[in-house]
Amino acid sequence: MFEILPDRAIIHIVGQDSKKFLQSLTTNDVVNTIYTYNYLLNNQGRYLYDFFTYQDSDESYFLDVDKASSAALIKRLSMYKLRSHIEIQDVSEFYAVLYSRSKVQNSVFSLQDPRYNKLGFRSLIKEVNINKLEAENSESYLKDKYEFSIVDGNLDLVAEKSIPIEFGAEELNAIDYKNGCYVGQEVISRAKYQGVVRKKIFKLQCGTNFTPVNQGDEVTFEGIKVGKLCSFYKNIAIGLLWEEKYLGLTEKKVMIDNCIWDVVVPPWR
Repeated sequence: MFEILPDRAIIHIVGQDSKKFLQSLTTNDVVNTIYTYNYLLNNQGRYLYDFFTYQDSDESYFLDVDKASSAALIKRLSMYKLRSHIEIQDVSEFYAVLYSRSKVQNSVFSLQDPRYNKLGFRSLIKEVNINKLEAENSESYLKDKYEFSIVDGNLDLVAEKSIPIEFGAEELNAIDYKNGCYVGQEVISRAKYQGVVRKKIFKLQCGTNFTPVNQGDEVTFEGIKVGKLCSFYKNIAIGLLWEEKYLGLTEKKVMIDNCIWDVVVPPWR
C-alpha cells in the first residue's frame, strides 16, 4: 500500500552540464550519491528551497519539490543557468510522488527517504502506472513526519530567514560538508565550525488536538519566550527552541496559546 503525495511537483534537469550545475548550487553531494535531500540557499546561508534529488544519469536529474514553490524554484534555477548546457522542465503532469512502507514496483525509482532511517520509501512513478497500484489515504507521511520531528522546508522554515543547520539539516542528511562551494556555503561552514548553533528542533506534544493561529507562534515558559512553533499535526508539533532555555526548564514543558506541551528531543538527534 502507498499514498500519493499531492503537494509535490517534479522538475527534470537534463543536459550535459546537469551534474556540475546542481553540484554548484545544492548543500548535498548530488554527484556521488544517487538520492539526496538538499537545500538551495541565498548568499547569507538562509533557506530558499528544499527538494529531493534523484540522479537518473550524469545528464538527467529529477527534483521532488513542494508544489507551492516549484515555479519559483524553476525561476531561480533558470537565473543560475547562464551558459550551462541544460534544460529545466516542469514534468509534474507526467509523474506522481508516492510514500510507502516498502518499495513500489513499476517506478522510476523507489528509495528510502534519506533523512532518517525509520522513514518510509519515496517513489517516483509515471502517471500512466498509477491505476495499476492500490493507493490509500492514510496520511502516513504526515504521521511519520511529526512522530519523528522531520523538518520540511515549506512547512517549517521561513524563506530568506531560516538557517537550515538550526533545523537539523546536518543530522537529517541535508548537508555534505565535503561538497565544496555552493551558494551560502561559507556561512554554513562557519556556523558549523565555530559552534554557534544555539537553536534546535524539538518535538512538542499535548493531550488534545491544537489549532494555533500561525506558523511562528511563540513557545513560552512562565511568560518567557523560549522558541517558536514551526508546524503541527493534530496534537504533535515541531518547535524551534533555544537549547540553553530548553536545558534550563525545570520541567520539560512549554506553553503555546494557553496549551501545555511536553518537550521531547527528536530521535535523530
